[in-house]
Amino acid sequence: MPGLIDLIGNETGQTTTAGRPVFRKGDANVSELSITLPVAGVWVNVPSIHDGKEYGEDEIMQMLMAGKIKPTSIHKTMDEAVQAAKKRSSGLLGEME
Repeated sequence: MPGLIDLIGNETGQTTTAGRPVFRKGDANVSELSITLPVAGVWVNVPSIHDGKEYGEDEIMQMLMAGKIKPTSIHKTMDEAVQAAKKRSSGLLGEME
């Protein structure tokens, strides 16, 4: 949701295979919750969770454009980006779930 910033949940003390902290959100462990955005003719995947907070698309775009965060991947099409985000997500938590 654009314009949304939420505390994500409790930190578990675990980290992902990418070294990001894992949080408990409801019944699930989460670390990134990727957002796919169009930027300068390409599609980028960017984590929406930073410093224990989940940010909406507007905030993520602002942070990305300001160089405060970096994409996890860049793609020519939205479909490629979404598939890459799903593949990354499936490997991040390893054996934790």
